[in-house]
Amino acid sequence: MKPRKSTYRSLLIVAFGTLVMLTASLAAAQQSGLPYPPIPPGMFSVYGGPLYLSGGIKFTNLDSVKLNIEPTEVSGQFEHRFTDKVWYPVIEVGYQGSNFYECFASFAWYSTSHAYSADQSGPNSVLRHDYHLDMEVYETRTGGRSWTPIWGLGRVGVHLGVINSIVPFHVDVIRRNQQGVVEGHQDDWFWHFAGFCGLETEAAFRNFFAKATAEYSLGTTYTYNMLLNTETEMNISGFSAIFQAGFRF
Repeated sequence: MKPRKSTYRSLLIVAFGTLVMLTASLAAAQQSGLPYPPIPPGMFSVYGGPLYLSGGIKFTNLDSVKLNIEPTEVSGQFEHRFTDKVWYPVIEVGYQGSNFYECFASFAWYSTSHAYSADQSGPNSVLRHDYHLDMEVYETRTGGRSWTPIWGLGRVGVHLGVINSIVPFHVDVIRRNQQGVVEGHQDDWFWHFAGFCGLETEAAFRNFFAKATAEYSLGTTYTYNMLLNTETEMNISGFSAIFQAGFRF
């Protein structure tokens, strides 16, 4: 299956539309008479309303790709691991259903690229592999958060949830030896599923807030097998730190 640029744009539009509809539906539910959480007195409020919208930046340290080069006529198997340290934007929307619990959803996207060259030597020949991988990630997080206020200035809490990502990728492999050059190219995509948990702290002033989050995710591994004696294992789980600012309404 070959992903197209129009597919990526459509995914972004669908994800953004989902967030907008979630916000609108929650606002309608509030107006229809659902319980409204009480606001603590004083100029510093733990929250200024049951809904919130925030945006920021996310850092993820991924042990994301392992390249396996299978045995050939000149050498045995060997492997190489790629790691990623990625900064990328994130948008989050949530609803606080009680004094100490809220649900949330977020959307983020990023891309990575990897290149590697390896030589396999035999008695009478040398086989060279040139490998290149481009990978894009469109990530949706949904979960719940439990928290406790701190001195009327903000809060600390824990959260957990699930991640569902679509990952288009492109692989190029070139093999060179004395007999000539052979090339392989492949476009494809896969779904990535993961669970996550984390800790966070938030500072608030009236309806505005800023927060920092540390979390870890653990998820599925997708193996692309086989392109010119190369096997690619992709897992986009790992440690993340998120820094956001937003407002409640």
